[in-house]
Amino acid sequence: MSREYPARPYCCLCAVVWRDDEFLLIKRGKEPSKGDWYLPGGAQSLGETAEIGVRREVLEETDITAEVGPLIDLIEVIEEDDASKTRFHFSILVFVARYVNGTLQAGDDAEDAKWIAYADLYSLDLSEGTVQAVEKSRAHRTF
Repeated sequence: MSREYPARPYCCLCAVVWRDDEFLLIKRGKEPSKGDWYLPGGAQSLGETAEIGVRREVLEETDITAEVGPLIDLIEVIEEDDASKTRFHFSILVFVARYVNGTLQAGDDAEDAKWIAYADLYSLDLSEGTVQAVEKSRAHRTF
């Protein structure tokens, strides 16, 4: 199924991964939103639990192993083209996670990856959904 002009929504998974008072972001290496900073994540695979999918996506995009905690948010991304046809439709399940080990490096479809101090959250050009997810995850970061 094509992600562009899909027949149905895509179920995606992502995580706010915490290490002390820092959280993890990736710079998208492909569309949609190429070049923008987001939480690590991607499409859930058939037959894969959400927890396993989140761990896999974080590892693939950042080389970081994470312990996955509770589901904290749902972000819906629906983008229409000029003819009002749905070009992209993603339902993104957001989990909180905790850094376990690994040396951060961008991988898979991430162009870059970095740890961000929570104090810098509002100084970055992030989507409203990303900012809200980070805020909601803060209370759960020691799950």
